[in-house]
Amino acid sequence: MSVSVNGVLYVIGGQTEAGGDGPFVNTVYAFDPKHGSWSTRTPMPTARSGGGAAVVNGRIYVAGGRPPRGNDFAVYDPATDRWELLPSLPTQRNHLGMVSVGSKIYVLGGRTGAGFDTPTLDKVEVYDVTTGNWSTATPMLKIRGGVNAIVAYGFIHVFGGEGNAQAANGVFPDHDVYDPVRNSWIHLPDMPTPVHGVTGAAFLNGLIHLPGGGTSSGGTSGSTIHQTYRPASSYP
Repeated sequence: MSVSVNGVLYVIGGQTEAGGDGPFVNTVYAFDPKHGSWSTRTPMPTARSGGGAAVVNGRIYVAGGRPPRGNDFAVYDPATDRWELLPSLPTQRNHLGMVSVGSKIYVLGGRTGAGFDTPTLDKVEVYDVTTGNWSTATPMLKIRGGVNAIVAYGFIHVFGGEGNAQAANGVFPDHDVYDPVRNSWIHLPDMPTPVHGVTGAAFLNGLIHLPGGGTSSGGTSGSTIHQTYRPASSYP
């Protein structure tokens, strides 16, 4: 899991070997590009991989992970270098999409087991930082794990994902967008190259960037593909 806060990149948790059984780690590393240096920060309360991370008001929220840590939810404050446990993610999951819009955190899709061939989800669960409560939102248009989620102009774009039984490579080409105000989804034109597991997606200078990603189900099909999409600022 990785996010940036005030120009510093934080790399959180993960695992040291391939496969669904770990070993998992709870380490937190911070990279400051101004000085070109790494530092070690306070570890997460639990070791996990395959979760998601999002930032609200300068604090880093980390949810989910491979079993048995799929319900874990905690927040890290870079200013104090401290972690706090939060109410559990209602539906345990990993390889999920996670973004923030305003004071709300959205956890989208994912899979329920350690491996890529385990059941996937369409559930969208929302955590309100202001109230400290979880709620549900309209499910995604398709059940899928390993989704690539990014926010642009207040809309949540979800690209690709794995678990597609209709495709030989098991990967979805779908591009759907969620409107948090209307609590509704629409389908947009498919990705040119279907991928899952893009962990470095970003919205920069009017473009959504999707670098790399797996082109077939599982963790052995990484790519150097760099796809971009220019989102609209509003949708009907």
